[in-house]
Amino acid sequence: MTQQQINTGTTADDGTGDPLRTAFGKANLNFTELYGFANGSAPDGGTPVGSDRLHGSSADAACDWSYNQVVEFVMAMATGFSKSLTMDGVAAAAERAFAINVTSGYSSRYNHYVDGVLRWGTARLATGHWVVRRYDATGAAIDNPIDIDDVTGAVTFPNAITTNSQTINGVGAAATRELGINVDAGYSGGIRWRTGTSSRWMMSKTGTAETGSNAGSNFSLSRQDDAGTTLGTPFTVNRATGLTTIAEGLAVSGTGGAATGFSSLGVTSSTTTAPINIDSIAGQYAITRYRTGTTTRWDLGKETTAEGGSNVGSDFSIRSFTDGGSVRAVTLRISRANGDISFEGNLIPTADNVKSLGTGSFRMSVIYAGTGTINTSDERAKQEIGPVPDALLDAWGNVEWRQYRFIDSYALKGEDARWHFGLIAQHVRDAIDAALGEGSAIRLGLVCHDEWDAAPAQFVPEMHFVTRQDDVEVEEPTGNMIEVSPAIEAGDRWGLRYDECFALEAAWQRRRMDRIEAQIAALTA
Repeated sequence: MTQQQINTGTTADDGTGDPLRTAFGKANLNFTELYGFANGSAPDGGTPVGSDRLHGSSADAACDWSYNQVVEFVMAMATGFSKSLTMDGVAAAAERAFAINVTSGYSSRYNHYVDGVLRWGTARLATGHWVVRRYDATGAAIDNPIDIDDVTGAVTFPNAITTNSQTINGVGAAATRELGINVDAGYSGGIRWRTGTSSRWMMSKTGTAETGSNAGSNFSLSRQDDAGTTLGTPFTVNRATGLTTIAEGLAVSGTGGAATGFSSLGVTSSTTTAPINIDSIAGQYAITRYRTGTTTRWDLGKETTAEGGSNVGSDFSIRSFTDGGSVRAVTLRISRANGDISFEGNLIPTADNVKSLGTGSFRMSVIYAGTGTINTSDERAKQEIGPVPDALLDAWGNVEWRQYRFIDSYALKGEDARWHFGLIAQHVRDAIDAALGEGSAIRLGLVCHDEWDAAPAQFVPEMHFVTRQDDVEVEEPTGNMIEVSPAIEAGDRWGLRYDECFALEAAWQRRRMDRIEAQIAALTA
């Protein structure tokens, strides 16, 4: 029934209002409906659902409101609506709604109080956003933990989110779905994975400053220990350059596993070695391969030579390939057992007549060759060509050939050390200097003198492999050091170019023979 309005007329006793009987009849009808509603009878003769009714008394401070139909309330809530209102849609094929209608450009709010203090509110702002707002203990606004855009439907969570499960579903919609985390430049923001309340992993935008040219705010993945303390950042991506850094090792496992698409790959470590591990069983290659397009040109790594004990096998090699990608030759091989190096082609320096084979303090012990060395003797490479001076040949005549044994060989072999024959560099020097003046010998190409400074021994850390808590095998130092080059004391050494000594000896012998033959010829004339 609609509300029955009593016509009170225009002025008092003007005869235009409802008769008294009619007026009280309307009042009775209104009260009958109200009392019927309070006692469980639905208005208009309808049937109430469950306990839907208006109930209470003057002593019932709660005075809960409940009804199973759409009810419209027009309220001027200057001090708020402090009672309880329930919209019950159970077992009713109808939509239930509580509507707050405002004029466009104005905001509307629904507030929640605790002991008379505003603590939470839901509001539709004049800006077109629906927000959940939280307040402090004094009722002052703190922030909006949830913000929904009216137009796009984008949901923004300015603060941290803790939830059992969250799904962003874009299936069946021609639109991109994304989860946005907004933070100021210079601050990090990301997604954290926890065990209970203890962090284990965090994927985030870093707090590196944005200085222009796309620098700063890089991407990172960090790991935490059992207590939630950061252990390290194994994965980062530079926003400006796209450079990806894998700080704690990269393992590619599984049948046919591969890591492809790199334009460059760098491995660095500030605290220990920075290896790239390529694992294979004994008798199988473990190599890196270099290609033109998809066709192999070179590879290098562990060979398939069998491991037979005593460090034999699994030698290192560099192989070259044909234009078609087939193996052409083993260009270089290094023996794991003894370090011997063999190579296919010629050993050629990068610059002509500049580098030496060995130095004064690091000499080759023996050179095995099928033929002798070839020395440049081209006339076009020489100047001031002339006969050997007689004064030098006279001085050379004072040089004595000697036999001797080497001190280091005798220290190693004792009397088994072999005898050698030749010249003593200092004797050659002294004989020439005595005849031609001090320092003359060193100006000749046949006498050499090398000096060197002291150098400390060189060591490298002894390494071994250990397995971390995450089952990744890494190489770490044992604490011991291995000497790879002994210490060298400052020193010097005299030497001779024997080919020039032989040339001078031959010239001296030739002159002597010429003089003998001349004397014989004079005697027989």
